[in-house]
Amino acid sequence: MGKHPFEAENGHQNAVSVPEAAEFLHVSAEFVAAQIESGRLPARMSGQDRLIGGEALQAFRAALSQKTETARQALVDAGQESGI
Repeated sequence: MGKHPFEAENGHQNAVSVPEAAEFLHVSAEFVAAQIESGRLPARMSGQDRLIGGEALQAFRAALSQKTETARQALVDAGQESGI
C-alpha cells in the first residue's frame, strides 16, 4: 500500500496543508477550507497556513466515504423503486 502524505518515515503522523489534504481526499482545496471553517475538520494554524493532522484527515475521509456510499445506495434504491 502506498504511503499517504501524512505518514512520516518514523511512523508518526505528520500534519498536511489544505492543498495536500484536498489531493488526498480527491476534493477541492475550497471544500477542505469550508470543512475546516465549519468545524467538521480540525486544523491548526502554523504561520498563515492551516494544517490538518493525519489522524483527523483519515477519520474525515472514512466519514466522507461512508456518506458517499450511503448516498450512492439511496440513489440505487430510488432507481430500482422507480424502475430505472
